[in-house]
Amino acid sequence: MTTPYTETLKHLAHTADTIPRLPGPHATARAVSRTCGSRITVDLTFTNARLTGYGHLCETCLIGKASAALLAQHIASTPNGITREHLQTGLTALQALLKNNTPLPEPWADLAPLAAITPHRSRHAAAQLPFEAALNGWPLA
Repeated sequence: MTTPYTETLKHLAHTADTIPRLPGPHATARAVSRTCGSRITVDLTFTNARLTGYGHLCETCLIGKASAALLAQHIASTPNGITREHLQTGLTALQALLKNNTPLPEPWADLAPLAAITPHRSRHAAAQLPFEAALNGWPLA
């Protein structure tokens, strides 16, 4: 079995370490992996019900950090931010990729580096953690 720790994922994990928490977020949420104990706290800002700002405290393994960096990059590169539905679609696409090696839909093709962990089921929860935290922090109203 190949290692899930590709050079791309290592680089992304390093990038995650440079993403700070947000001052004055509209919402803060935390997610903890029951599988490995990884923890992430996300800070979120919204404009017109769209997620436009993301920061975190990432106390996760390399996989969780890489996933958090990919999510942060996706949010930052999407004009006008993302909707809750779009974020949920991203998590669903990631789960399908990891479970069945299902191709990613175009808006979430940037998650492709996480395909390296597909054979490593014990790492799947860490990859999903940033998405789960952001969804948990989304305001209900």
